[in-house]
Amino acid sequence: MRVPQVDIVVPVRNEERDLAPSIRRLVSYLRESFPFTARVTIADNGSTDATPAIAGGLARELAEVRAAGPASAARRGCCGC
Repeated sequence: MRVPQVDIVVPVRNEERDLAPSIRRLVSYLRESFPFTARVTIADNGSTDATPAIAGGLARELAEVRAAGPASAARRGCCGC
């Protein structure tokens, strides 16, 4: 994948039902219609359901997707402090 020109962050919490179809739809749009290269970062905010596992699966499946939880966001200086 080329270096992304646009980084899209999708904050999620307990979205196990809607996460996969929503991210797949977004990636499909980005691949087909978006004029720039893009990366989608799924930023989990302490989900207690299967959201983190689904996000990780999407990151393994789709080259444009990365998954991050609160700990990884805080290490990068992206906390909501």
